[in-house]
Amino acid sequence: MTDALPNAQRPTILVVDDTPQNLSLMSGLLEEHYTAKLAPSGARALKIAASHPPDLILLDIMMPEMDGYEVCTALKANPATAGIPVIFLTAMDTMEDEEKGLLAGAVDYITKPISPPILMARVRNQLALKNAIDQLREQNKVVEQERLRARELLHRLKEASDKMIEQNRLLKVEKQRAFDFLFTLGSNYLAQGNLDVAWDTLRQCPSSDEVMAKLYTLALELEAAGQARKVLAVVQHMAQSNPEFRDIPDRLARLAADEAAASGTGSLSASATRSLGGIASLGRYRIDRELGHGAMGIVYQGTDPSIGRVVAIKTMELHLATGAEDAQGVKERFFREAESAGRLAHSDIVAIYDVGEQGTLAYIAMEFLKGTDLAAYVAPEKRLPIDKVLGIVARVAEALHFAHSQGVIHRDIKPSNIIYEAQTDSVKVTDFGIASLVSSTQSDSGLILGTPSYMSPEQTAGKVLDGRSDIYSLGVTLYQLASGRLPFQADSLAQLLFKIANEPPVDIRTIEPDFPACVAGIIEKALAKNPDERFATGEQMARSVNLCRRSMTVFAPGGGQRS
Repeated sequence: MTDALPNAQRPTILVVDDTPQNLSLMSGLLEEHYTAKLAPSGARALKIAASHPPDLILLDIMMPEMDGYEVCTALKANPATAGIPVIFLTAMDTMEDEEKGLLAGAVDYITKPISPPILMARVRNQLALKNAIDQLREQNKVVEQERLRARELLHRLKEASDKMIEQNRLLKVEKQRAFDFLFTLGSNYLAQGNLDVAWDTLRQCPSSDEVMAKLYTLALELEAAGQARKVLAVVQHMAQSNPEFRDIPDRLARLAADEAAASGTGSLSASATRSLGGIASLGRYRIDRELGHGAMGIVYQGTDPSIGRVVAIKTMELHLATGAEDAQGVKERFFREAESAGRLAHSDIVAIYDVGEQGTLAYIAMEFLKGTDLAAYVAPEKRLPIDKVLGIVARVAEALHFAHSQGVIHRDIKPSNIIYEAQTDSVKVTDFGIASLVSSTQSDSGLILGTPSYMSPEQTAGKVLDGRSDIYSLGVTLYQLASGRLPFQADSLAQLLFKIANEPPVDIRTIEPDFPACVAGIIEKALAKNPDERFATGEQMARSVNLCRRSMTVFAPGGGQRS
């Protein structure tokens, strides 16, 4: 109930009339339920309404100076008072007067003499209507605010969606680039006969006609090499991707039957047969025993009976060359390798004695080395003292400088291609097996050769290389020998190659905080992404390494000092 409200919360009624008796009458009627304000003239009413807007105005029409029509028009023209409902008080009751009042902005009118019940009923109705309108306006404000919020949210959602779509597009592009790179890398490994690495690389590529064709060629290469189990693995992989590709169903059935017939052993390759004693000599060299398998074929220990010299004999089976290179091309490359390595008469480079061909085998006779390769010293607990590591790296850098001066790039510098004999403290750089002459008329542009973890950024990109690529690989070798880990590690080949090309290596001092600053500086310079920022020559690197070695306190891996 209105009369239960405190005065401060009661609706305010502004009564405007030039007759004091009427003001007194209406004030008496209203004050029980409302707060009444009185104005004896139109001008006074406008001031009160502007300063303290009431909830309702009772406005007499017939007033001197400014009648009710003029006052109502002025109220509606002022934004601060335009929404206040006005009830006209008039002694006239004609349609013309009613129409004129409504046009001026009044919501109702009451004829004089004033009937108290009618007055109170009209006031209650108009106040209730005003409250309903005010509530509706507030609700509309809330609705409009929520609409604006929703519109802003939709705008933000659209921006986020557009951003996500663009990120997905870029991710798709980058994934495609990575897959294209893997395909190129795998194709290059296949072309150079590195079948195991080619398989590990190509199997990561999404299925396509190009990839399937390359895998099919790989299966043929493996079949020619007699590697039955690996052929089966490749064909099974192809069958999962496209079971109707070429003659894959027939090949898969035949291979599975052969595997079952062989009780899971697979057939021996020609290489395996020879290694079991099927070959006794090569040229003038007697075969004593098999040493292992190199990048191109089996490596034997042999003897030159004419002078009693023990040699290492590296072989390649020319008849296994199929696809990208025929036997003649492989043979020419093999002898070109021997020619390039044979030029390198240096105390820290393995010596080449002879080259020849016997049946389907090409071979190189070279210096037989004692000691072990540096791969034996890369585990954290097996590391050599840092001064010893620096001494080895300096000599390798000098050997590379000599090779580069002869136009030969190694392309595969890594711990396993450096032989160290601890008793004599001798170092030999070996396996120029994938080296090629810079001056050769056959360009190697686009052909990636080497071991991924030790490759320079330009080598992973298949660019034409110079000696600074070997400097980078030697920097990786130094990093690994010094810290017991590689500067770049990843879960996949694609991630590894991306890191090599784009990310800085982990600072070696986060692994060995006590390492001398000069060691970290040499590694940082050797591993620069831009070849122009590396050591220009092996000689420069050797000089810096030797200077560092002389200036530092001898340091033992793991944080201890060594005298």
